[in-house]
Amino acid sequence: MGHKTKVVMVGSAGFANHYLEMLLDRVDPELFQLQAIVDPFVKKAPRYQQLMEMKIPFYDTLEEFYQHHDAELAIIATPIKFHQPQSITALSHGSNVLCEKPLVTNLDDIPPLRETVRRTGRQMAVGFQWSFSPALLRLKQDIIDGVFGKPLLFQSFAIYTRYDRYYARNNWAGKLYDAAGDLVLDSIATNATAHFLHNIFFMLGKDIPSSAMPERIQASLYRANPVETFDTCFLSGEFADGCRFQYVTSHCSEDNRAPILHYELEKAVITYDANAENPRILACFRDGHSVDYGRPDDTTKGYDEKLYFMLTNVEKNLPVPCTQETILPHLTVCDALFDHVPVQEFPKELTYRATDAKGGGGTFVKDLFPQMWTCFEKNLSPYEAGFSWAVPSTEVDITGYRHLALPRRRP
Repeated sequence: MGHKTKVVMVGSAGFANHYLEMLLDRVDPELFQLQAIVDPFVKKAPRYQQLMEMKIPFYDTLEEFYQHHDAELAIIATPIKFHQPQSITALSHGSNVLCEKPLVTNLDDIPPLRETVRRTGRQMAVGFQWSFSPALLRLKQDIIDGVFGKPLLFQSFAIYTRYDRYYARNNWAGKLYDAAGDLVLDSIATNATAHFLHNIFFMLGKDIPSSAMPERIQASLYRANPVETFDTCFLSGEFADGCRFQYVTSHCSEDNRAPILHYELEKAVITYDANAENPRILACFRDGHSVDYGRPDDTTKGYDEKLYFMLTNVEKNLPVPCTQETILPHLTVCDALFDHVPVQEFPKELTYRATDAKGGGGTFVKDLFPQMWTCFEKNLSPYEAGFSWAVPSTEVDITGYRHLALPRRRP
């Protein structure tokens, strides 16, 4: 019998329930031993009865858990404001950590995490699923090795259609601060389609665990929903080597589109369209031949690669593909958006209400999908494309940006 990794699950509902579903239904039970659940509200968990029947211990806090047990891996899927202190507690008690994204809201939260990882020698992983994808890791290694030549333009596009219930599901969706007044900065760029912005920076990193930091960004942000942040984002920028990027995303169209990637390099164009009948990452070389890297979300195990990696890495101790350092470009850019880029309201005459198959209502913007697609295809901002509702992009110099100006507590 192989090694069973001792696991503590921090959180039990929301995305934590996704982890419990994988652990209890899909993961080989010979891979792990669930030590306990840490959650003061565990009685509200969808799996509460099952966990009771399994005689899994419950604790209100990690500190209380570590008084009675140890764990080789702590999986943290709690509200964002708890991520940093809970990660530090787990690392300090000898556990490796897999924390869901976003890891933190504030750049100032990273140095204490970095120091704790250094001091303890434990591993810190952040749950950007695509950063653990074997297909994307093979592709990234080929980019690093120069197989495709110099990167030129990396673009991503996604429309995740969202109705009112998406914003009503908790007390922080679309908010700058949660109900307790703590900073959450929840937006489409920090949460729902964050993977695809992060992936641009990740794929341009100089080695597997690193990401590339842009020097400048240009952005315009919009909202049609009554949110404090934004539900539509047009973002572009440049890196020191001259490569440019573009990220186009919204919740405000009924034309749902799973991620579409278009990565141009000197010798090849890499594409992925999750909406295709058989979606594949394809590298089409300019000499006519192509290489199929497979699907970014393909798993023969039936559960997330990030979970498998961390469950099996206790003995292997391989470098973690996505750490507190890897996410820095995404965090830096998102903090800069909140500090420096004003959010515009879509004109009321362009918005309309619609219902989904379940009868739930939502607010959408007329013709937004084709307009977003024009921006993506032509690598333009909506203002450059001449759309009546658009404002000029705000440019931000990222090289000198180090601290989020927004206060941690609601003023």
